Amino acid sequence: MGFFQSMYDKNKYVRTLAQKMGFTRPLNLDTSSPRIVEYPWTLNNFPIASVEKILDIGSCGSQLPVNLVCLGLAVWVLDVRKYEYADLSKNLHVVVGDIEKTDFQDGFFDVVSAVSTIEHIGLGRYGDSIDDGGDKNAVSEIKRIMRSNGVLLVTVPFGKRFTSKRHRVYDKDTLTSLFAEFKIQEMEFFANTGKLWERTDEDHAKNVDSSLKENAVACLKLVKP
Repeated sequence: MGFFQSMYDKNKYVRTLAQKMGFTRPLNLDTSSPRIVEYPWTLNNFPIASVEKILDIGSCGSQLPVNLVCLGLAVWVLDVRKYEYADLSKNLHVVVGDIEKTDFQDGFFDVVSAVSTIEHIGLGRYGDSIDDGGDKNAVSEIKRIMRSNGVLLVTVPFGKRFTSKRHRVYDKDTLTSLFAEFKIQEMEFFANTGKLWERTDEDHAKNVDSSLKENAVACLKLVKP
């Protein structure tokens, strides 16, 4: 898909041919990915007017930090892998490292976002260290580097509880335990209908099987007391 998308973007003759054949929508629109709802939900819940410093965790491959920089915000990105768009803006600060232990000062950030990231920490899938309690350690470190009344925006796979080398799937009890030191301001749920992702309720989402791939997600807006 990447090759065809590149040809479509760079070559007007390929675009013309594709359009004549009926391919008129972007080839890179992935309607099966939860990012199609996670990114809009996260942007919609950003308290932009009162924000100076933002940290986005697990940023590699993410367009969210670029969206935020385009809104005039200062954004730090943190991942164990290098961020692809590091040179786009002076307001984009790239840090290669592990969220379980950082060099940021206490209370440094106003907002922290983690889109489809917490569930992977400590599983080693992306080159991070193996640590069964990686998600818990990450949340503790996030709390340390956030200011009081700071906002944490998180999206994770939701449904029948499950853990593999690939990811964790959380249910209501595990999420409540994981974020016990935060105040949960909002928790919303989305599920894959087979054609597109749509908002749903907890009763439906909790029975979804997300063990092989994310078929339901929980989106949380949390506040540090």
